[in-house]
Amino acid sequence: MDLKVLMDQHAELSVIVGKLNSLLDQRILTNRAAEVEECISRLSDELTAHLATEDKYLYPILMRCDDSEIVETAKNFSTNMGGLKDTFIAYREKWKVEEIASDPTNFILETIELISFLTERVSKEEKILFPLAGQL
Repeated sequence: MDLKVLMDQHAELSVIVGKLNSLLDQRILTNRAAEVEECISRLSDELTAHLATEDKYLYPILMRCDDSEIVETAKNFSTNMGGLKDTFIAYREKWKVEEIASDPTNFILETIELISFLTERVSKEEKILFPLAGQL
């Protein structure tokens, strides 16, 4: 399987996360909350596209594999991905311009937690899941 599209999506997610991370300062958030919300929107769009690509191409290939360990690993990743999607949807719905500007401290804490979860997920995909797919 050609993993270039998925790797390119990871690279774009990393760029967006870096931009969002650079805005995590209370002084910035109160004055540039609209820019932060736009960054969250871009992250949402890219993450949604990435998850859809995995669901359409990556997981079906892995699930059809004859190797039960690969199938089990894919199932675990797929199940956990639902958690990421649900967590991100709740985060995006909660943090709009007004909420970001009025509660920057909690926004920063929740964003750091989300970024950590997303970054860990990307790392695991690149270290574990993508090499398995590359073998098929």
